[in-house]
Amino acid sequence: GDVVAANQGSRLPADQRVAPVRAPGKPEQRRMPIDVPKLHTGARVLDGPTLTVPTLRVPGGSLSLQSGALNVNGVTNIASGAALVRNGGSFNPGGALTNDGTLTLANGDTQLAGGSRNSGTLNLRNATITIAETDARAGTFTNTGAFNLGTNAGLTIGANGGFDNGAGGTFTFAADSGNIALANARTITNSGAFISLGGNHSIGNGGSALFDNTPGGVVRVDGGRFILLMNASAPDHGAYSVASGGSLEFPDQTRTFAADSSISGDGTVVFRSSSLGALNLNGTYNVTGTTQVQGNTTVLVGSTATIGTLDQSGGTIGGGGNLNIGTLDQSGGTFGGAGNLTVTNSFNRTGG
Repeated sequence: GDVVAANQGSRLPADQRVAPVRAPGKPEQRRMPIDVPKLHTGARVLDGPTLTVPTLRVPGGSLSLQSGALNVNGVTNIASGAALVRNGGSFNPGGALTNDGTLTLANGDTQLAGGSRNSGTLNLRNATITIAETDARAGTFTNTGAFNLGTNAGLTIGANGGFDNGAGGTFTFAADSGNIALANARTITNSGAFISLGGNHSIGNGGSALFDNTPGGVVRVDGGRFILLMNASAPDHGAYSVASGGSLEFPDQTRTFAADSSISGDGTVVFRSSSLGALNLNGTYNVTGTTQVQGNTTVLVGSTATIGTLDQSGGTIGGGGNLNIGTLDQSGGTFGGAGNLTVTNSFNRTGG
C-alpha cells in the first residue's frame, strides 16, 4: 500500500510513530504506517531519519520535512487542501509528482520526473527544481496552477524534459528570484502566463532551446529587466506587455509574431543581435515607451507599428507595414521596405 501522510496533531501519536527496524546484517531503516484511514487532518513533521516509502499521498492536513531525507520510490500525490513543505533535509520523489494542493520547497534542490503536474500552488525559495535530467525520468512538467519562483529560486529543464505552462497556469518571478535554464533542444510551451514582478530575469540560455507561445499565452513584465533567450519553432500567438520602467528583450533570435499576437506597454522593448536575428512583427505593436533596435538584427513590420520613441543604433528595419513613431533617434542601422514611415515629433540623426 502507499503511505498516507496526515494526522491529528503536530507529530504522530505514540502508537503510530515510526519505529526503527533492523534486518540481520542490514543498517537500520525507518518505516511509516501504511494506509491508516483515521489519519486525515492535522500536521505531521518529519525531523531526522532517512525514510524510504513506495508511494506517498497527502490527502489532507500537512506534511513537513525539517531534516533527514524523504525518498519516494513511486508517485507522490498532494490532494486539494493538503500541503507538503520541505524546509530542510532532502525530498526525492522517484516517480511523477501531482500537486493539487500546496507544495513548498525551500532550502534545497529537488529533481522531478517528467509527467509531474502542478494544478495547485507550488512555491520555491532558496531552492531549485530540475525536471527530467535522465532518460528514466523523461517527460514534460505541466503547470495549470500557480508556480511561484521566490527568493534565490530557479528552474532547470533537463536534457530529457519539457515545460508546459497550460491554460490558467501562472509562472511568477519574484523580484529577487533566479531564472529558468534549459538544456539544448528543450521546449517551453506557454498558453498561460509568465509574469515578472521586477528584478533581472531570463528564460533560456541560448542554444537550440525553444519558447513557443500559443494562443492565450501571456508574457507580462511589471518591472525590471526580462530577457527571452530562446527562438520559436512556430509563429508566436502570445500577448507581451511591459510596464513603465520595465524592459523586455529579444536577443539573438528568430521569431515570427502572428497576426493575433501583440506587444504593448509603456516600458522598453529591445531587439538586438550580435550575429544574425530576424523578427517579423505581423500582429499588434503598440509600445508607447521606447523600442531599441541594436546590432545586426532585422525587424520586419508586416502590419502597423506604433512606437513612442524608436532608438536605432544598428540593424535593419523594413517590411511592408507602416511605422508611426513619436520620436526617432537614429545613430546607426538602416530603414527599408515598402511601408510608410511617419514621425510626429522629432527625427534625430547622429553618426555616419
